[in-house]
Amino acid sequence: MTKRILILGGSGFLGSELVRASKGFETYFTYNSSLIKNRNAFSLDLNNIDNFKSILKKTTPNIIVFCARFEDSEKFKQIISLIKNVKFVFMSSDAVFDGKKGNYSEKGTPNPLTTYGIKKKEFEDIIKKELDDYIIIRSSYILGKGEKRSAEIIHALKSNEKLRRFNDMYRNPIYVKDLVKIILNLIENNFRGIINTGGEVIITPFSFAKIVANSKNLDKKLIIPVSYRDFENKSLISPDTTLDITKLKSVINFKLKRIDEINF
Repeated sequence: MTKRILILGGSGFLGSELVRASKGFETYFTYNSSLIKNRNAFSLDLNNIDNFKSILKKTTPNIIVFCARFEDSEKFKQIISLIKNVKFVFMSSDAVFDGKKGNYSEKGTPNPLTTYGIKKKEFEDIIKKELDDYIIIRSSYILGKGEKRSAEIIHALKSNEKLRRFNDMYRNPIYVKDLVKIILNLIENNFRGIINTGGEVIITPFSFAKIVANSKNLDKKLIIPVSYRDFENKSLISPDTTLDITKLKSVINFKLKRIDEINF
């Protein structure tokens, strides 16, 4: 049977990498604001349910990967209600956790602090209630050449600007190309359920900025460590949302790239 994959959010950082890598599939993808001239690309406003219905009819996917930025829970319920006999892959986040203890397993209890995390949890709950064949992928920061966090650091340091970055907030980010391989591997092996994705190296925003500076031979002295505890909205900051990736390592067959091996 032909594997037809529809990538919602195919023009974004992760989605575009996934489109490029999914050569073994009949691949369709959506974009929102930036016009893409490709016969397999479709303009989609997820708030327009008729628009989504039309794309479903044209593409008849048996796999949907949802990596679009979207926060309307009621519209998301409508989208899910239209999915029949399809494997649904949802990109969630470590932001579903409050960060009070870190090293969260898939069985950890979500308690999001931010609107972004709250919406991710709501969408997870809808998926678990309404679908049987799903993969919920909880990811830490997704890094790689051209992504926003590293680009901001590079721009600031090249402009000789000082950067203040938390040295007491912990994450275990993952290389975007590794994440894409993981997504396709999980689909190929018919995985079902929730899985954490992240790297094996734990970083802080401060240590990350220094890694990026090193990779570009930029001045690390411009990077100043600060504490999230001094931030006026500290109640909205999750200090340690590192993810336990034991399950991930049991299902993949390749070595995850270290953050200091990434070409930013």
